[in-house]
Order: sequence, then C-alpha cells, then structure tokens
Amino acid sequence: MENACSSGSSAFRLAYQAIATGLYDVAIAAGFETSPQGLIKSTAWPEWQRKMGFNVQPAAYALGAVRYMEETGANEEDFALVTVKNRKNGALNPNARFQKPVTLEEVLASRMVAKPLRLLHACPLADGGAAVILCSRTN
Repeated sequence: MENACSSGSSAFRLAYQAIATGLYDVAIAAGFETSPQGLIKSTAWPEWQRKMGFNVQPAAYALGAVRYMEETGANEEDFALVTVKNRKNGALNPNARFQKPVTLEEVLASRMVAKPLRLLHACPLADGGAAVILCSRTN
C-alpha cells in the first residue's frame, strides 16, 4: 500500500475494513521506511502529476493546507498551535525525537517551506517501522 505519509493509517484502515466486512478474521498491517535526505518525491501520485511536479510533498501538503483554510476559515496560527502542542508533549516523552518545547512565536518565525507551511510545521524525516495485528471479536 503506497499512500505517501498516510500509508500506515491507510493500511490499518484496510485491515480493519477487511475484518469488519467478514472477509478475514485476522489481518496484519505492517510497514517500514528508510527516508533519504532532502525532499521526498512521492510515488503515490499518478505519473502525469509527478511529471508536472506535484510529487514534491511540501508543495502537495501546502495545497491541501490552503484548501483546508479556505473551507474552514483556519489560519496559519491554527497550524502553528498544533506544533506547539506536539512539541510540548514531546518534551514530556523521553523517547520523543524532539524534546524541546517551542512557542507560537518560534513556529511562526521559522522559515517558509511551502506557503503557508513553515519549517516547524513539518515533521522530520525518520527511519522506522511498525506493525499491528487486528482480529475479529470472538463470541
């Protein structure tokens, strides 16, 4: 299953649906990734869109953010507050990649990556893996 940064949650959802519909009693969703340095070009986009440059993830996410802002009235500060919350939680977790809280001002002052998204809005590249086993209820 390839769905860029949503591949893991998409695999989980498909495994859940396969069990919920009775297709399977047990399913596993597993994944791993080794990330290169720099911008990641996604293979999740159709080839014609990749050739037009839509496969650069920050630009794709920026387009989604702009649409979300237009539809909901959210603004850049709303996105920045998510970063502040996430970094605050990371500061409480000894296993978190980032353990230093940031302020709203720091997020809003970080360099622009793809308008309206700034550097501190983005998550870092990382290598890792995870797996989950889902089962139907037994009576």
